Formats: sequence, C-alpha cells, structure tokens
Amino acid sequence: LLWIIRCERVIANDNTPFSEEEVENRWWKMMNDRLRLDARMTSKKFDGKAIPKRLVERTWKNLLYDETNLPEDWTNLAGVLVGIEQD
Repeated sequence: LLWIIRCERVIANDNTPFSEEEVENRWWKMMNDRLRLDARMTSKKFDGKAIPKRLVERTWKNLLYDETNLPEDWTNLAGVLVGIEQD
C-alpha cells in the first residue's frame, strides 16, 4: 500500500500528500479485501488448492471486529471485518 500511495502521490497528484484519513481508509479496505480473499480460498471448490480453514482462522485471530460473537466457522459469512479497539 505504501508503494502504491507513493506512486500515486508523485505521479498523479503533483506530489500532494494524501490525508491521514485517506491512508487509513485505504489500509482498512486493503485488509478487509485480503480477509475476504483468504476466507473465499477455503472453499471446497478449490479441492486440493484450498487454504485450510484452520490456517485462515489462526492468521486472523484477535484481528476481527466483534470476534467473540462470530460463529465458530466464520469463513463463509459475508460482512466479517478486520477491526481494532479504538483508544
């Protein structure tokens, strides 16, 4: 993400920096997109190439929004988001 933002700033935005809010929003979008991809890759339709659900669950453990209220197998649910406690 840092390289993408740097290239956009230098090439497309006349070296005008992005706001902190813009960078943070893009970070969250990137993380949530990756979470969704990882969850989709556990599908049985990928046969032997599927990622084990347990691996995805361990990778994202303690990083999900409202994780304690998610079902045991959340990998097939829409709307699971990365989240952190705000200070």
